[in-house]
Amino acid sequence: MIQRTLRLALSFALAASMLLGVAPTANAAFNNTPDSTWMTNGQVYAITQVGNTVYLGGKFKALRQCPPGQSCGPGSSISSGLLNIGAIDATTGVGVKTFKHTVGAPGEKSFVYALAVLDGKLFIGGKFSEVDGQPRLNLAAIDLATNTLDPDVAPQIGVDISDRVRGMIAHNDRIYVAGYFTTVNGQVRKKLAAFDSNGNLDTVWKPRTSGLARTLTTTCDGSSIIAGGAFRKARGSTGTNQDRATLAMFDATTGELKAWTPDNAEVTSGVNAFDLDRDCTTNRLIVGYGGSNAIYGFDLSDNFGDILWSLKTGGNVQTVAVRGDRIYFGGHFANVPVQCPGVTGNVKDSRTRFAVSDLNGCIRQAGSTAPIDGFAPTFSGRFYGPWDIYPNATQLWVGGQFTDVSGTTQYMIARFTDA
Repeated sequence: MIQRTLRLALSFALAASMLLGVAPTANAAFNNTPDSTWMTNGQVYAITQVGNTVYLGGKFKALRQCPPGQSCGPGSSISSGLLNIGAIDATTGVGVKTFKHTVGAPGEKSFVYALAVLDGKLFIGGKFSEVDGQPRLNLAAIDLATNTLDPDVAPQIGVDISDRVRGMIAHNDRIYVAGYFTTVNGQVRKKLAAFDSNGNLDTVWKPRTSGLARTLTTTCDGSSIIAGGAFRKARGSTGTNQDRATLAMFDATTGELKAWTPDNAEVTSGVNAFDLDRDCTTNRLIVGYGGSNAIYGFDLSDNFGDILWSLKTGGNVQTVAVRGDRIYFGGHFANVPVQCPGVTGNVKDSRTRFAVSDLNGCIRQAGSTAPIDGFAPTFSGRFYGPWDIYPNATQLWVGGQFTDVSGTTQYMIARFTDA
C-alpha cells in the first residue's frame, strides 16, 4: 500500500506537470451543428465503419432522411426488411438501401449492442434469437462480400436472449465478446469469450469476471485485452479469482490475468465501467463510468493502474473515444468540472450530454472561457444521450438516444465533419 501511495503521488505530480507544460493543440475544426444525414427512428448503441460505409446497431425499425412522423417523399426511408441494424454512406450521409437485415424475432425485445469487423465479416452482438429469420443466439455475422448471413457463425451465447452480448472487439484473428452470459455452446464462459472468424469458440482463451463485462479494448502493443464492467474480481484462463475494480487485463492469446491492477479503494463499490478507449501517445486507458459518474485516465505504463486524472460529471459517462490529442465523451450528464491551469476553485461548466477534453482531462484551454477548439455540441430530446462515439480520419459519428443536436432536429445518429 505504501508503494502504491508513493506511485500515485508521483503519477499526480507527473500529470500536473504535463498540464502546466503542454498546451492543447488544434485537433479538429468541428462545427457544433451536425451534418445533414439520414437518421434512425430508435436508439443507436454501436457504430463501426468499413470503407465508405458506416454501420449502425441498436433498437430501431427504419432509416429515414427526415425525422419520424414527417413525410419526406418517395425513396427517403428504409424500413421493410430492416430491424436493429442499418448502414449509411459515410460521404453522402444517405442510407444504404442494399444493406437490409433483421436482427431479432417478430415481437422480441431485441437489441444490437456491439459491432466489429473481421475477415470481411460484420459481427453483430446483442440480445436476439434470430437474424434474417435464421436461428442465432446473441451473436451472428454478415458476410459483407455477399451481403448475406454467414452460415458458419452461429455459436450459442448463453441459453436465451437475456444472456446478451454487450461489448465486442476484433483483434488480430479473433473476435472477443463481453456480456451477461455464463456459457457458450454449453461450455463455461463467464462474461468473456473469444472466437475465430468462422465463429469457432477459442478453447484456450477463457478468463472470467465476477460480474457483467460490458466493454473491451486492447493495450497499445496488442498483447492484452482489457475488460471493463460491473465486477470486483477476475481470473485468467487458469488460476483463482483476484481483486480487480471494474477493470481487468488479460493476455490476448492465453487469457491469463495480467498483474495490472487498479486499486479497489480508489474505484469505489457501486461504480460500473461503461466504455474504454486507450491513448497510445501517453499510454493511458480512458474509462467512462456510471454510478459514480466520472471519466478517469489510468496509467498503463506499469502494473499499478494509477489514476492520473479524473473528472466527476453530472451523470453517467456512457461512451469515450480518443482522436488525436482529444478525448470525446458522452452520456446523460449536464455539466463537467474545469480542471486546467489558470482555473481555481470548484468550477463547473455546462455540457449537455457531450464534452471534449485534452489527454490530461483539461476541459478548457488555459485562461479561456471557451470549450476546447470551440466544439461543444448539445444533445437533447431524450434522457440518455450518446451511447457510442466513432471517430475516423475526417469525421466524428455519435449515436445514442437524442432527437436534437445543437438546436437541429437529428434523431439518434449525428455526423460532424472536420473542416
